[in-house]
Amino acid sequence: MALFAPRPPMPFKEPIVKRKMYPYTGVAVISHNISLKNTAHTQNADFVKNLKEYDMPPPEKKETPQERRKKRKTKLDDRHGKRLKLQKDKWDPKHPENPDMTKVVHNH
Repeated sequence: MALFAPRPPMPFKEPIVKRKMYPYTGVAVISHNISLKNTAHTQNADFVKNLKEYDMPPPEKKETPQERRKKRKTKLDDRHGKRLKLQKDKWDPKHPENPDMTKVVHNH
């Protein structure tokens, strides 16, 4: 019966040989090799010299999520305040828009 027959053996594969990687280091380890004397072209030397004189623009300040939430909340509050003011100015207690919605108080 083939139902309980063993499967064929798996083919042999050679293990993967990993090459040794260099350890993580900073730039300070190789900085002694970098100098203006080692640059092959004078253009590169001028570029490196001008790099020190180059003024970087100030970093762009981005809006944080908290600032965005606060800004959105104040904007919505202002819109809501304007809407309430318009409704308050439009409302006339003596002439309601829907008379069925008015409260009637009376004594017997």
